[in-house]
Amino acid sequence: MSIDRIEKAERASDTLGIVLPGFLAFRTEEKYLDLARQLNQAGIDALRMTPEGHLVDDFDYSVYTQTNYLDSLSQIIEEQRKEYDKLLCLGMCWGALVALLYAARHQDIDGVVAIMPTRSFIWCNPYDETKTQGWREQGTRLFPGTEWSALNKDAVVPFTTVEDAVSYDLLEYAGDITCPVLMIGGSKDTMVPISWLRALEGELTNSEVELAIIDDGHDYDPPRVRGLIGSWVSKHLQAKP
Repeated sequence: MSIDRIEKAERASDTLGIVLPGFLAFRTEEKYLDLARQLNQAGIDALRMTPEGHLVDDFDYSVYTQTNYLDSLSQIIEEQRKEYDKLLCLGMCWGALVALLYAARHQDIDGVVAIMPTRSFIWCNPYDETKTQGWREQGTRLFPGTEWSALNKDAVVPFTTVEDAVSYDLLEYAGDITCPVLMIGGSKDTMVPISWLRALEGELTNSEVELAIIDDGHDYDPPRVRGLIGSWVSKHLQAKP
């Protein structure tokens, strides 16, 4: 696990927002920097984390698993609960899935902002093992840095990461989430379709959930979500700077 220093709002805040990057994303990418800035502007301190195994200067994908991601988030929340009255998790794609799974398993956070959350690991459909047959047979899968990495670094992810992650299906846990949830989807997103988000919305039966749809794709333009997050935070967390 790695975190940057806590980025402080202009005035002292009783609320911390934890930003969770998506699959193979870095906390240093502009999209996550912008999310932290949005939280600061809403009067909330921000902390950007990166799951174990995928650090800018230390790559060990044998430990890059969803279970470890959840455990790292749990450690951060346990530590920061001593300093803050309210805690918010804000994630993108796989990071949003992790935030929602955490909220389902624990009752110690005050809200989740889930931007284009997946259902099971990096997919929005029930896990289909035929789609990962080559990954299983080879034992690893290469994700070329030219396709995903802001640092242009290749990632070789073991199949054990898949085996760990697909043991979690968000639909099985959604009814256990009780904190407020803001979901943001993109009308042009082909990876996380709106139909999946509406199905998830229907399963969040014990949470006050809002689904906002922006006119954009999966690699959305950060300004499109700024007003949505700020107004939702003001409504549900009532941050007191």
